[in-house]
Amino acid sequence: MKGAVERPSICILGPNSLQNTLLADYIANEVEGCCSKRIIEGPSIDRLQEMRGDQSCQHTMLFVDADAIDASDIGSFLADIVARHVSRIVFFNVSFGELLYTLNESPYVDGVFQKQTPPSQFARGIQVILRGETWKPTRVASSI
Repeated sequence: MKGAVERPSICILGPNSLQNTLLADYIANEVEGCCSKRIIEGPSIDRLQEMRGDQSCQHTMLFVDADAIDASDIGSFLADIVARHVSRIVFFNVSFGELLYTLNESPYVDGVFQKQTPPSQFARGIQVILRGETWKPTRVASSI
């Protein structure tokens, strides 16, 4: 259908299978505008290899569990994700500290959700991101 807006698929990268499955189901059920879901289990960006050459990446909303990444190498991690042309990048389970500040300042990151984010706020943030806006903590810079 010409002119139709592509609904993004959900892709979750993280080491915790149960958490990822529950999160994908929650997003699919609570957030209007998402369609298919895919879980990529693993502790590193290497698991995103299966996305290379995948034409659907341009419509993928990638959720990255911050507990699954090496915070000291966040720059190359983000570059690798951006190279895959993922449409939206969202981090969850982010602890307060340097990683939170770095993600909050990155122009490539569309959303940052801290560990204590309530589910209702998480769903609201995803809706905002789907509209093309960002969802990031507002008091990070002054607190670090």
